[in-house]
Amino acid sequence: MTNNIVKNFTTTIIPHNSKLIIGLSGGPDSVFLLHQLAQLQKELRLELIAAHLNHGWRQEAARDEQFCRDLAAHYNIPFIAAHASEFPEIKENGSQEALGRNLRRAFFKKLSAEHDNALVALAHHQDDQIETFFIRLCRGAGLQGLRGMKPHDGIYIRPLLNMTKAEILDYLHTNNIPYCIDHTNEHDTYLRNRIRKYALPALRSCDERIETSLMRTMGHFAQLDDFVQQQVAATFAAITETRDDKSWLSLEKFFALHAFMQQQILLHWLCLEKVPFTPSQGLFEEIMRFLKQPDNGKHALYQKWCMIKNNGSAAISPK
Repeated sequence: MTNNIVKNFTTTIIPHNSKLIIGLSGGPDSVFLLHQLAQLQKELRLELIAAHLNHGWRQEAARDEQFCRDLAAHYNIPFIAAHASEFPEIKENGSQEALGRNLRRAFFKKLSAEHDNALVALAHHQDDQIETFFIRLCRGAGLQGLRGMKPHDGIYIRPLLNMTKAEILDYLHTNNIPYCIDHTNEHDTYLRNRIRKYALPALRSCDERIETSLMRTMGHFAQLDDFVQQQVAATFAAITETRDDKSWLSLEKFFALHAFMQQQILLHWLCLEKVPFTPSQGLFEEIMRFLKQPDNGKHALYQKWCMIKNNGSAAISPK
């Protein structure tokens, strides 16, 4: 079984002759990821860096950091650690789970920039993908959210998305590879844990094929989303023109579109201009209110960004 497990490790998204930062928590998933990439390092000519963020929230945090440091040394891989306190700009705005994710993102983004825009390898696997689907479903996500995590998304790659947690644990146990255990993964405080402990077993009791069916459904969503994004990009190009190094959106053409396409256009536009934002229905409604006002003017978007409206057209610009 071990050889078949390793075959599910995705190498097609790993560029040869590249520098790769490995997100290493010390848990079984990231330990397995580090082990596999270390085995492939010579073949793919990879320069590997192990990166660990110490959130400082658990008594075992210092132990886990030392474990990761020792593990990286065992594989002769450079190790970088940071503490959450080094990112005071990241504030809690919601759950601790979301705060932890935002802190890790800030840490990895900083490291990537410091190392020639290196890709960051994360250890999300198929079970994570299914749990994420239900989390997003509970929170009312749209098409892009329900397609699940992408194998390659910006600076992030996820080589384990075709693997199950059981396969990863079987490999580690068979090969006597140690890892840390985070007991907070059993706490009912977090929605992900409740989905894992209660929702999925209940669904599995209804149909043992539920995981396979859900992965197929997410695959359908991914195909549909890819098609929609192609249409969005083409539509955006058709209703904008470039003036003064800005993309000016024709409001007449924009408001003639279906409401779904309008929201997708706004999302595409904000991403294209690299405006830092958190997608939400409130944000889109705020922008729509501004665009529908008859007067010209400016509307603050985020920190140093604003939207300009002038003579039936709109543009996004730094303040």
